[in-house]
Amino acid sequence: MEINYNFKNYSKKLTGINLHIQKLKTTLLHHLLLVASSLLGILVSLHGNNDASILLRWVFATISVLLSLSILTAAISLYAELHYVQRAKERYVSSSIEAVRDGRAAEPVFVKPLKIFSICQTAAYVCFAASIVALAWYAVLLSFSF
Repeated sequence: MEINYNFKNYSKKLTGINLHIQKLKTTLLHHLLLVASSLLGILVSLHGNNDASILLRWVFATISVLLSLSILTAAISLYAELHYVQRAKERYVSSSIEAVRDGRAAEPVFVKPLKIFSICQTAAYVCFAASIVALAWYAVLLSFSF
């Protein structure tokens, strides 16, 4: 009986830690999405140098594409949180119905993350970091082009 109590106690602590980590990841993605969107909007609105060299145009286009991909993949990753909750709810409802039919207590359900959402989360971080590097390279090229 005491082993079962300790397991439940540790399980509650672990669940709390996992929820805190998930909240931090969601907050990070939210801020990344906000910064990338703002940066893309500022860059597009301030870019007006039509007589720039072809290299500067390609670097600007690369920055725009990387920021757009970062925004897209961060938004998909944020949607993943809603998707996990929906899947967990569906799985818990079906598990609870089976438990009531069998006359036992409902067991906790676990939802395995989908591979596509993990890939999108990693892609969001990589694209954002690459766009910052490309933006620095663009600033260097722009300063030496005049």
